[in-house]
Amino acid sequence: MNKIFSISEIADLNKNNITSKDNFEYINYLDTSNLTRNKIDNIQYMESNFPSRAKRKVSKNTILYSTVRPNQEHFGIIESNLIENLIVSTGFTTIDLFSPEIDVKYLYYKITQPSITKYLQNIAENSVSAYPSIKPEEIGKLNFRFPNLPNQKKNSFLFISIR
Repeated sequence: MNKIFSISEIADLNKNNITSKDNFEYINYLDTSNLTRNKIDNIQYMESNFPSRAKRKVSKNTILYSTVRPNQEHFGIIESNLIENLIVSTGFTTIDLFSPEIDVKYLYYKITQPSITKYLQNIAENSVSAYPSIKPEEIGKLNFRFPNLPNQKKNSFLFISIR
């Protein structure tokens, strides 16, 4: 199998957001500047006065991709549920895979390739906002060729070893 899918065909973008029904006593907040190339340097524990951008809920295997200045590589994947009440900035697009045909790590490494980062940065530089940014829809429109699931799993380890 070698199929081409757009991200919006295999994943939900910005699926889970805080609503008025949520009543968190505390959150663990991740801002775009605190995540670079899947490395978190700080998570802010907050009991009150949550930032207005603290809106996106994440879970295990959520991919985060900053919509601001893609060339700064503020992207990562949530690989566990160990951090309770983890909320991320609306500066991230959250990508939650729903297709059983796709390995989340394979998708993560596909969308974080330097050529894709450069492509998204070019879009950002032509945006009409005050700073280079992309819309979540631009991420959703990205198309990739996917081999069968066993090959994706095997190849995702190859991506890990060369990064």
